[in-house]
Amino acid sequence: RRVRDGFLLETCATRWFEELIACRAWDDDYEVVCPYAKFGCRHAGPRSDLASHLKICPAAPRDGQKEPSPSKTDEAYVVVCPNAVLGCPATCRRGVELQAHLAACPFSDCTRQGESLSRAAGVLAAVGDAEAERARRLEEGGKGALARA
Repeated sequence: RRVRDGFLLETCATRWFEELIACRAWDDDYEVVCPYAKFGCRHAGPRSDLASHLKICPAAPRDGQKEPSPSKTDEAYVVVCPNAVLGCPATCRRGVELQAHLAACPFSDCTRQGESLSRAAGVLAAVGDAEAERARRLEEGGKGALARA
């Protein structure tokens, strides 16, 4: 950090840095996409042209309109499964397709009670497996001890 700060202090006093700051053309030279691209506008151009584009952009809100957004009932709108935080990778359209997915989603039955039952069943299965392994080892150990005697 100290080296970086020292470099910055040394660089600020150079003619190169002063010319770079004085030349403002670099601000407008890079390409940007329209901020309303998510609503269908396909404009991409220099940053300097963005203000003029927004005046004629077909996707931009007009005369006090709210920013356009997909309707909550729009069935063409694709959403991720509400159980994505639990591991479901599915994406589907709102409405009938989403309801059908939720009916079959393997992550849908993740209530606290369901998790507790699932966890208890897992613990019982692990204990049963451990007991079976213990019995197998005792049986093998007994045969080995009899063979040695």
